Amino acid sequence: MLPEIIKKAITDELKRGGSVYFIYNRIETIHTIANTISKLLPEVKFLVTHGRMKESILEKSISKFINGEIDMLITTTIVESGLDIPRANTIIVNDAHNFGLADLYQLRGRVGRSNKKAYAYFLIPPISSLADTAKKRLKAISETNELGSGFKLALSDLEIRGAGNLFGTEQSGHINYIGLEMYLEMLDKAVKKLTNQEINYDFEPEIKTHISSYIPKEFIEDDSERLLMYKRLSSVNTLKEIESIKDEIADRFGNFPVSVKNLLNLVEIKIYMKKYLINKIALNENQAILEVLDTSPLNNILKPSGIYRYSSQNKIGYKTIKKLIFELSKKTRQFMNTGLN
Repeated sequence: MLPEIIKKAITDELKRGGSVYFIYNRIETIHTIANTISKLLPEVKFLVTHGRMKESILEKSISKFINGEIDMLITTTIVESGLDIPRANTIIVNDAHNFGLADLYQLRGRVGRSNKKAYAYFLIPPISSLADTAKKRLKAISETNELGSGFKLALSDLEIRGAGNLFGTEQSGHINYIGLEMYLEMLDKAVKKLTNQEINYDFEPEIKTHISSYIPKEFIEDDSERLLMYKRLSSVNTLKEIESIKDEIADRFGNFPVSVKNLLNLVEIKIYMKKYLINKIALNENQAILEVLDTSPLNNILKPSGIYRYSSQNKIGYKTIKKLIFELSKKTRQFMNTGLN
C-alpha cells in the first residue's frame, strides 16, 4: 500500500466525475484493506465485491457502480473481463508484481472505455526486492501502450516463460511434417525417456460408479464458470494440479459439498489409473472390478486375466478404491523385487 499515491489517484479521478477500480486479490483480508482506504478517504463511497459473494448481492453492487451510486469498487480480479464502464477511468492494482502478464493486460483494459484519458496504477514493493520474472512482466506491460499491442505482449510473455527453439527454423520442418500436436506428444515422451521420467500412455480411463460426483449449480451458480471447472478437472494430470484446483475452489466458493468431494476423488483416482495403466473400474455398492492394460505393471500379479475383483459387506467408496490400487502396486513392487518376473 502506498497511501499518498492511492489518495491522489482516487481524488483526481473523482474530481473529474469518474469512478475507480481498486484491485485487491485476497478475499480473506479485502475488508481490512477497505477499512484502511475508508480512513484514508472517508468521503469516498465504495463497495467490496469478490467471487464468494452471493450472485444477487454481487449483481446489485456492480449495478450501483455502473449507475454512479458509488465512487469506487474494491474488488478481486473477477472484474478483469466482461465489464465495460465508460465512467471508470482509473484502476489501482495492489501488489501488481504477483499478477501474470495476461492478468495485468486484462485489468488495464477495464479503463479507457470512453474519450477520457485513463490511468492504471500498479502498486509494487521496491524494485530491488522483486524477482527477475516480475520485473520483466512489469517492464513488458509498461511498454505496451499502443493499439494492437496485444500480439507484442504475447511475444513478451512467451519470451519471459521460455519457449526454446520450438517455433524456430530448426524445428519447423518436423512440426509441419507430422503436425504440432503429435510433435509435442513425441517431444514430451522423448524428454521423459531421456530423463528417466514416467511416461503417460495415451488412453482415457473409464470409471463406472453409482456415487454422485458433480458440481451442483447452487455451489457454482455461473454456468460458464462451472463448465470451465469441469474442463480444467478433465485435463488434470498430477496430484499437485488437483491440490491447486482444490485450494482455488475453496478460496472462491467455500466448503465443498459431498458431490464435489466425490468428483475430486474421482479425478485423483483417474491419475492413479493412468499411472498404473488401469483401463476400467466398475464400482457397485459392494463390489469393485479393476481391468488393466496388457502393458500395466500390475499385470505381473494379475496374469492371465488382467482383472482384479474385490467384494465387501460394506459399501465401497473412492477411498477404498485408492487403497486397493496402492495395495496392488505394493504387491507388484514386492513381486518384481524377487526377480521372478
